[in-house]
Amino acid sequence: MFRASVLNFEALSTSPDGTSAMPADHETPDVVLVERERRAYLLDAVSSLPERLRHVVIGYFFEERPMQELADELGVTESRISQMRAEALVLLRDGLNSQLDPELLGPQPKSTRVANKRAAFYASIAASSDYSARLTARHRQVRLTTSRPA
Repeated sequence: MFRASVLNFEALSTSPDGTSAMPADHETPDVVLVERERRAYLLDAVSSLPERLRHVVIGYFFEERPMQELADELGVTESRISQMRAEALVLLRDGLNSQLDPELLGPQPKSTRVANKRAAFYASIAASSDYSARLTARHRQVRLTTSRPA
């Protein structure tokens, strides 16, 4: 029914009663592109994590494995897996912010070594895929696998 209606551009956002005048069952193109870019940067950031942190992130979030199982594989305690997960989440957040909104990055670490590692991590994310690949990929799959002990 709405496809046959001719409306003023300003009328498209809301109707007089405050509800949406047009059905909102589809995302707008700009929202789709932003979500594709965020998802691609997230996958690039996960693939750029150090091996043990990547193992924890993939195992816990993507494969939905219990912390105890990951702890047994890595030879650490469940508490250490929780710490590693928290560390990885901070790195991922900062890695995404470094690409999408650098103003949200926190203060630089005081240690030059840590600052250099972070800069290398951010550069790795940036170099993992190009702009075109990030925006054209509809549903990039996680091509990251954890190696489970045999």
